[in-house]
Amino acid sequence: MPLTGSMNTYTAGIMIGSQWRLSKKFYFDWWILGPNFGASKGKIDGSKNLSPFEQQDLREQLADLDIPLTDYTYEVTDNGAKLDFDGGWAGLRGGLAIGFRF
Repeated sequence: MPLTGSMNTYTAGIMIGSQWRLSKKFYFDWWILGPNFGASKGKIDGSKNLSPFEQQDLREQLADLDIPLTDYTYEVTDNGAKLDFDGGWAGLRGGLAIGFRF
């Protein structure tokens, strides 16, 4: 079933790291730790004629979704399905970078 939708997200965090000058124009960055937290909200819709068997199968699959920190509701009809979700997330960043000053 073709699906379309949209999602809005907001994320904020902090990055801890260090930077070293390697030469007159080259730098090395070490992003040691960068925790971030955010929220998301969205809708996904799909339109397709579904048989009663397909509707039941889709309901079971949507009921078994495991999306951490997210609340969702869904509706399955003979004309398709709709999924609304709202929740948060957390992440962790880190990395290395080489910079050039010009």
